[in-house]
Amino acid sequence: MRWKTSTMGVMALATATAVLVGACSSDDGGSGGGGGGTTSPETIATAKENVTKFSALDQKFPMPTEPVTPGTGTVAILGGGFTAPIHAEQAKNAQVAAGVMGWNVLGPFDGKFSPAVQGGYVDQAVQAKATGVVMIAVDVSAIKGSIDRALTAGVKVACVMCDSGQEYRDKGVIDVAVNFQTQGEYMGWYLIASSEGKSKILSTVEPAAPQTVKRAEGLKSVIDTNCPGCSVESLTIPSADSVLPGPPQWSSFLTANAGSVTDAVAYYDGLAKPMFDTLTQTGVEGITVNGYDADTSTVEILRSGKGGFGATVGEPYEFATWGALDQIARSKAGLPLWESSDLPSVLITADNAEQYTPYLAPAGDWQAQFTTLWGKG
Repeated sequence: MRWKTSTMGVMALATATAVLVGACSSDDGGSGGGGGGTTSPETIATAKENVTKFSALDQKFPMPTEPVTPGTGTVAILGGGFTAPIHAEQAKNAQVAAGVMGWNVLGPFDGKFSPAVQGGYVDQAVQAKATGVVMIAVDVSAIKGSIDRALTAGVKVACVMCDSGQEYRDKGVIDVAVNFQTQGEYMGWYLIASSEGKSKILSTVEPAAPQTVKRAEGLKSVIDTNCPGCSVESLTIPSADSVLPGPPQWSSFLTANAGSVTDAVAYYDGLAKPMFDTLTQTGVEGITVNGYDADTSTVEILRSGKGGFGATVGEPYEFATWGALDQIARSKAGLPLWESSDLPSVLITADNAEQYTPYLAPAGDWQAQFTTLWGKG
């Protein structure tokens, strides 16, 4: 049996927020996407080979080689929302990198998952005549006016783990990020392999965050193309709700859809943890939670061997944050930028979690390499 609930679990879930009918849908517009066929043994074997390949920890990184003189400057640091621990963490990391570079810092500022708040802080940076702005997982498309004003004023803008879109990259926004579609593809192949081609997937998404949309698209593409025995349906959870107990949309889904899924994919680990906790607290079994970012909390779950958590996709958050400061310094100095919009990712499962230390990073002392390039070594 893939789904089982305790009596207390059903009662607890029944008291959750009423079902959000419009928030949950199959991705083909019907009652469920796929799942009626049989996945071939060859496809399952390919999926397992891909999982092995995607789980390799020795990833190749781009790294600038030309020194840059940062000079003096001021950088504003803005996190998407500090209720997501990874945003607060990396905002502090950016502050450290700026200190090593010898720059002053405005913030770090908590964007509170609100475009109005985020845009307001960017405008403050312009008014303060900041040299640059480093944003952590902020949706540029939601604050276009503020970004346009910053770029027009000559403020350098870099976004860590963002998908700012080609229009804004062409305007000068520097993404220091992974390929989010590829991360979704990693997850799709993992779910085919782990379920032997029978996964019934709930894929969460935040339409206002392009990163999560790309992850969901990558996952669905792999499933639709390769796994006739699998299915995918979608659940929208707004960023502001993603760290709430439940979250409410997840609790409501469980109340109304018992038995419909075997795997739930959170669009980042800040959401995966409360989703996992809800299953544990309510006694629901038969669903495995998965996520993205491979942050400390989810890696610890994988290491514990408790079960109930399948995989997460790691990325070089700390490296990207230091890289964003480096790119801003190079832009200020008029130097060529290095390719930073397709950093490597890695699949983390129970098989390699013990060997993984968040976050993915180049071999050796990469922070010392940046420090030397900045003339601070």
